[in-house]
Amino acid sequence: MKQVLIPIGAILAGLVAGVLGSNFLPHEEGASPQRKTTPVAFPSPPRKTAELRSFIGERLGRVEGERPEWYRSERKRLRQSTSSPYRCASVLDQAIEDLSADQLADMLKHDPFDSSEEIVRAFSRLAETDPIWAMGVLKQTPFRTIPHMNEAITAVFAVWAKSNPNQALDWCYNYPPNGGRQQFSLTLTDEWLKLDPAAVAKNYDRLENARGPGVFSAGFPDKLMRAWVAKDQAASGEWVASLAAGKKKDELQQAYQKASAPK
Repeated sequence: MKQVLIPIGAILAGLVAGVLGSNFLPHEEGASPQRKTTPVAFPSPPRKTAELRSFIGERLGRVEGERPEWYRSERKRLRQSTSSPYRCASVLDQAIEDLSADQLADMLKHDPFDSSEEIVRAFSRLAETDPIWAMGVLKQTPFRTIPHMNEAITAVFAVWAKSNPNQALDWCYNYPPNGGRQQFSLTLTDEWLKLDPAAVAKNYDRLENARGPGVFSAGFPDKLMRAWVAKDQAASGEWVASLAAGKKKDELQQAYQKASAPK
C-alpha cells in the first residue's frame, strides 16, 4: 500500500511561488471582509483513491469539538506521529477541504498556518469562493513570514487568473498606487501569462500602468514575448507588427526578435 500512497500524496503537495512582500490590502482596519461577488463554480478537486481515503479516515479519527480547534491539534499530532511528510500533507489537504470557507477564514485570522502547503491550499480555497473576499481575509491574516504572505497572494491570483482575469485586472488597476498595487499587478501578470499571453497583450497598457515603474516592473516586453512566442509565434509576430510606430512597438519588436531567435 505504501507504494500506492506515497506517489499520490506527492502529487497533492502544493507548489509554492513567492514575490515581493506588502502589507497593504483594500479593506478598512478591523472590518470583517464580506463576500460580495457571486461564488465561482469550480469543479471539486480530485478525490483520493479508496485506499488513501481509508488511510485518511484512520488518521483523522473522530472530530472532537469544533472542527477548527480540532484541526489545530490534529495538525500538531500528525506532524509528530506521521513518518512520511507526503502522507501528512495528504491528510491535512483533506482536512482543509472539509472545513467551510468561513471556518477557514476565521482560522487564518486568528492562527495562520505555518507551512507553505497549507497556506497555498487554504487561500486557493478562499479564492475559489470569492477572490476579492480572499484578499480581504489576507489583510487580516497575521502571517509569520513575508514569504508565507507572498505565497498566499500568489495562490489567490493563480485562481483569479483562471476564473476572472479581467476582474482581477480591474481590481489591481483601481488599487491605490503603492507597493501593494505593484505586487498584485506583477503577480497577476505572471499567472495570466501562464494561461493566455494573447489576453495579456490585449491589456498591455493597463497592466503596464498598474505594474508601475521601477526595477521590479522592468522586462515586461521580454516576459510577454517569451510566453507568447512559445505558444504561438505567428500570432505574437502579427500583433507586434500591427502596433503603431513608437517606443512601445520598438520595445516589443526587440523583445519578439530575442524570443524568436534560435536557441
